[in-house]
Amino acid sequence: MRQFYTVDDPSKRKIPSLVGFRDPNNMDEYLKLKDMQAEIRARLECKGENDNAFSSHMQFLLIKFKQLEDFARDLSKEMSNLPPEVDLQQEMRKDLLALIMREKFYHAKVEQFQDWPLIALKHEANIIKE
Repeated sequence: MRQFYTVDDPSKRKIPSLVGFRDPNNMDEYLKLKDMQAEIRARLECKGENDNAFSSHMQFLLIKFKQLEDFARDLSKEMSNLPPEVDLQQEMRKDLLALIMREKFYHAKVEQFQDWPLIALKHEANIIKE
C-alpha cells in the first residue's frame, strides 16, 4: 500500500492481492476494489450454503477489510507527516545522472538510467568515481 505514496506511475505498482481486478489509481479506488473483492469472495466461498453462513463469512471478511481501511488511514497520516523529501530525491537523482553522464567511461544515454532506483544510481556513480 505504500506504493500509492512512493510510486508515481500507476502502471508500475504491483498489487498481488487484486489479481483479476483493474489496477487502482489511488488508495480510495484500492479500498473500493477490496470491498468488492470481499463480497465476491464471500459469495464464492459460501455457494450452496444458507444465508447465515454467507452473512457470518461476509462479516468476517468485512472485519478484515475494516482493519485494512484503518491501516490505510494510519499510513496516509504517516506519509503526510513526512517531510517532502521527494523533491530532494529528484534533485539528487538529477545530480547523480549529471555526474554519471559527465564522468562515464562507456557509451550511455540518460534515457537508459530513467527507471533505475536512486540506490543503483549512487552505486553507479561510486563505481565511476573509483
